[in-house]
Amino acid sequence: MDADDSVLFSDMSLAYGFANRFDFGASFSFLLNQSSDQAESGARFSGTGLNEVRLLGKYRFVDRAPLGAALALSLNINQAKNSPFAGSGSGPTTNIEAVFDSRLGNWVFATNLGYRIRQEGSAIPDAVYDPLGDQAIASIGASYYSAALDTKFIGEIFAAKPMRSSRTVDGEHVASEALLGLKYDAARNASLQFGGGTRLSEGLFTPDWRVYLGLNITLDLNPQRIPEVAAPAPAAPPEPAVAQVQIIKGYLQRDMETLKTRSFDDLSKTHEFLLRTSIPRAELSEAKPPFEIIRLENFDFDFGSSEIRPEYQPMLRQLADYLGTEPRVLKIQVEGHTDSLGTPERNKKRSQQRAERVRDFLMATGKIQNIQTLAVGFGSERPIADNGNFQGRKQNRRVEVRIIRSLPEALERRQ
Repeated sequence: MDADDSVLFSDMSLAYGFANRFDFGASFSFLLNQSSDQAESGARFSGTGLNEVRLLGKYRFVDRAPLGAALALSLNINQAKNSPFAGSGSGPTTNIEAVFDSRLGNWVFATNLGYRIRQEGSAIPDAVYDPLGDQAIASIGASYYSAALDTKFIGEIFAAKPMRSSRTVDGEHVASEALLGLKYDAARNASLQFGGGTRLSEGLFTPDWRVYLGLNITLDLNPQRIPEVAAPAPAAPPEPAVAQVQIIKGYLQRDMETLKTRSFDDLSKTHEFLLRTSIPRAELSEAKPPFEIIRLENFDFDFGSSEIRPEYQPMLRQLADYLGTEPRVLKIQVEGHTDSLGTPERNKKRSQQRAERVRDFLMATGKIQNIQTLAVGFGSERPIADNGNFQGRKQNRRVEVRIIRSLPEALERRQ
């Protein structure tokens, strides 16, 4: 039936992530205003105010870039009294969804497949609509992050098919809608979202058009700490030995000195660097590779600042202790990286200042004296995660220390 109806909703949502894989959230939907040209009973909600409470849990069981998969379970608890769409005495609606996503450069593609279980109540007498039954639900979406505009463009198509027919619902008909929007990061932890949608195929509750506007604020309530490295087991007594030449990765000891003249970018093209995402202790007994990257993932600066925060100074002292161990370090490059917020010029300058601060701190410890030590700021040029969300930007704001070590001295073994 055709009707000239309009509704205005406001949603408030809260979410919290546990252990990088499990998310829990709650959403509260408020009906602010409604109008309808229909006078029949049940043609509109009984009143404004809190309309629905939604609880959501999501577990990500595949997280291997560029692919991901998750299982989502949500519960919609109707708060509207005598809603003809739910029926009298209705229970919560349960949604079970499988979520799959894939990343390709600045593109992210995702699809949801699920089932909606409604605990419908009894029909309200003389109401225009019958209570809704179960539905099969699906969606497909894509987003593109524009680094030049620092904006993420988002598109989605979603559909629902009733599992049975009723007086007002055709069980053979699929209702579908398309949405297009954008997400702009106005600050480090805040983003604005805007968009609109229109129906593709008509169904119950499929609007001619809709517009949405949102504000998203993200807080880091559980900052990670530096992983502790267990103390090494006591080393076994050395075996009697005779002299032999030590060769590692095809290099002789004398070859390592020549690598000091090559840039780290050039070395990265032809040599494999061992990546460490935590700082080993100085007494670590394992063999140290000649090419190494230590990524300070939990190392952050105040917004717009290059000063090293006091809580990170023990981390840098531990790093300096490790750099002062044998085999001797020949060359170090401290690299500063930022997220995409701000202009490229400002990010480049800020990252250079931060790299220099870290380099100067390491050198001031006295553990890496007489070592060629460089500081380079790359700004937002080399992201390792998606700058279109808070979690990705946090990973991109990092400091990396690239290291070239001498080879161990020639071993002496005695047969």
